[in-house]
Amino acid sequence: MKLEKTRNNTLRLSFPLLFTRLTLACLPAVALAQRRSGPSDTEACAACGTCAGGMIIVPLVIVALNIALLVWVARDAKSRGMDSSVLWMSW
Repeated sequence: MKLEKTRNNTLRLSFPLLFTRLTLACLPAVALAQRRSGPSDTEACAACGTCAGGMIIVPLVIVALNIALLVWVARDAKSRGMDSSVLWMSW
């Protein structure tokens, strides 16, 4: 094991050695998690649909939240008596 001395005379394990040991410690778990047969067609279709649906829904939700925030800012600026509520939306 490679140990290095730090400024306050404490020993610490070097990162490459630590990373290598953690990787080697995780390999048996990864090897045991494998299956010989692949997923069925139904499972594969469900996984594909879930990922594709998420890729469509997440951006739509973000756009909807942005629009809702812009409307809220404009209404708030108008309720406070500001003449340039549209200008606040552009910021």
